[in-house]
Amino acid sequence: MEKNEIILGLDISTKTIGICLFLNDGTEFGKILKLTHISPKVSNKIKGIESLILKNQIFKNEVLTEYKNYHISRAIVEAPLLR
Repeated sequence: MEKNEIILGLDISTKTIGICLFLNDGTEFGKILKLTHISPKVSNKIKGIESLILKNQIFKNEVLTEYKNYHISRAIVEAPLLR
């Protein structure tokens, strides 16, 4: 990792997305700039792929637009839990 690199970490599940904005400032542990989550709400009447598309739009509008000025150099998505 490069010093002063900003990383977006995502923990994605069906109902909630965990979000961490992290700064690698060259120290041993770096610095968490933001740690939060979003639970995109879609009507129960909307199912399947349409529901996922709407949740994606909510994520883009509420999260990605907020973080676009941070100049994120990479995103890391937690590996899925396989049973």
